Amino acid sequence: MATQNFNAWDSADEIEGLDLLDKSHLVEVPFRITSVRFVEGNNGVRRVEVDAENQEGNTFTFQDSSTGVKTQIEQYLALKGLDAAIETGEPVEINLIARNGLRVSKYMVPEKGPNGQDIRGRYREARTYYLTTSGRRAPAAKPAPAKRAPTAK
Repeated sequence: MATQNFNAWDSADEIEGLDLLDKSHLVEVPFRITSVRFVEGNNGVRRVEVDAENQEGNTFTFQDSSTGVKTQIEQYLALKGLDAAIETGEPVEINLIARNGLRVSKYMVPEKGPNGQDIRGRYREARTYYLTTSGRRAPAAKPAPAKRAPTAK
């Protein structure tokens, strides 16, 4: 049995990038989002690519094209005035914590036939993932002061 020459490994090039993680591994696992980028796939569906790190500092990326994480990120960027990046596809550095990781909503959807039509009586499980919230309700906006009626003189 031949021994491997690990010196060759030390001098080898390595492809840079983050490991793509399946979202199911992030359910109830805290992480911090460091950047996002919106891309359109070959099928015309826009998705968000999320770069993140866990509490141990390990970095990873995941993707979402649903009404869950993608929509939450779009809303967050709009709130911060960074929503132009949704159309340009430029990466945006952010600092957003999902203190309890992702949560998943499971539901049944009709199976589709080869022409895209629903197959009667056949269903499959679908999942939508969401960033967990802080567990606190945002403060209510203060109402504007009531206008006073003019006083008679």
